[in-house]
Amino acid sequence: MLRKLVTLLFLLSIHVTATDATEKLVPYTHTVEATVKNQTLITQGRQLPYDVYVGKCSIPGKDEKQIANISYFAYLAENSADRPLAFCFNGGPGSSSIWLHMGALGPKIVKTEDLAHSATSGEYKNNPDSLLSSCDLVFIDPVSTGYSYSPNPEDEKPFFEVENDICSIANFIRHFLTAYSRWQSPKVIIGESYGSLRAVGITHLLQEKYFIDIHALGLISLVLNTEVSESYRPAPIPLITALPTLATIAHYHEKLASPLRDKSAQEVFDLAADFAVNEYSRALIAGSQLPKETEHKIAQQLSEFTSIPIPYIKQQHLRLTPYLFNQNFLDDQNLRIGDFDGRATKWKVPTTFFDCYSADPSMYNITSGFSSAFQTYLLNDLKYKKNRPYTIMSDAITTWKWGREQKTKDGFGFLDFTNDLRECFSLNPNLKVLVAAGLYDLATPAFSQKYCLNTLFLPESQAMNIHFNTYEAGHMMYLHPPSRKKFSSDLHQLVDSVKTPCHKR
Repeated sequence: MLRKLVTLLFLLSIHVTATDATEKLVPYTHTVEATVKNQTLITQGRQLPYDVYVGKCSIPGKDEKQIANISYFAYLAENSADRPLAFCFNGGPGSSSIWLHMGALGPKIVKTEDLAHSATSGEYKNNPDSLLSSCDLVFIDPVSTGYSYSPNPEDEKPFFEVENDICSIANFIRHFLTAYSRWQSPKVIIGESYGSLRAVGITHLLQEKYFIDIHALGLISLVLNTEVSESYRPAPIPLITALPTLATIAHYHEKLASPLRDKSAQEVFDLAADFAVNEYSRALIAGSQLPKETEHKIAQQLSEFTSIPIPYIKQQHLRLTPYLFNQNFLDDQNLRIGDFDGRATKWKVPTTFFDCYSADPSMYNITSGFSSAFQTYLLNDLKYKKNRPYTIMSDAITTWKWGREQKTKDGFGFLDFTNDLRECFSLNPNLKVLVAAGLYDLATPAFSQKYCLNTLFLPESQAMNIHFNTYEAGHMMYLHPPSRKKFSSDLHQLVDSVKTPCHKR
């Protein structure tokens, strides 16, 4: 009772704008732009009716005029206050939620065999594995993505930084709970890539400052400490944790010799991880003091795992970064592989760092198909037409401010949300977490994600609430149909773990 009273007094006392400190609340104005009733999802042999709401929350500035809005697509299957509710978004920063929306979780998904390998015609189909059968879904597009924008482009800039980004989405969630009377629902946040870091930050903010418990987290292609997954800098930890992914990609492209060639992807991943931790790490730490014969042995083993020639590995002093691997792996064929999915390839073209998304074949192969399918879905199924374009990827990342406020800043130049996640468990010991990692993901290597989880040092009773699952796919593992099936099942189990007894599947 005391906690509820403190919460009420706290909420009544605050009325500030989005550009203020993150612990303060934003008075959003809610608008529903389109409603589609009585849709039907056929799942698990039954028909599930649901309603769709397309809306936005306007964020006023100090003069009470709108400075930005956050748009969303909500799928509500039951009129029940205690049905689980999942808030979903992708990352970037600067990505819309179209990938999770139309690739994995929503009632409609893009029709394809495997988007990592070929473009799609832009068709979509019913999704019998939609998470909607377990919980209601809200797909959020952060400012500058989707239909979320600022009337004045200058007003978008404050949202292109870590704390304000987290604050804006956290306050959107708080407002949504009020607008749709869902405060009693078990609450789930699902974030992908940078969105997973955002999800951890939002969960921490909501629990610590607003006394809103998040009951489960789905962290897809986890980013917890950006230093660990650094792909350009030849520091020991990124090199060690990336190696299993390099080996798995080389195995997929049939570049490894026996006996590695004859093993499964997971077996190759595990063998490379064992070598990286027990031998490669010591060689990296030894640096110039490493004996020449040992250097040759390590270079030979690295070559066996990656197919990169021994002389080149020695030239790099054993420091084979994901970036160097990508540049040299299929160089003899003038091909580059995808950062988001190392199975995908395309002809090499000169590129800059900020062109990496368009040059990456694992993004290039899929974006137009997703765009066509989504726009057709909006027109045909939702009867929703907007004069503004739906921004799939904005250029927010090019001007993004990666620092945190001084009082919460960890280290110099890298974001580390490890302590935030640790404190989330301290505030809510019953928090359930699913971490989903793709074996062919160069952007956030699976072993890098595992390493970050290993540094949480949680009590065993809480560590048991974290499930780390791998998939034989890339960054967006749900684009690979067999992996999507497994991924969907894992997410359903996560949501089921926080359901009230009357809503068990």
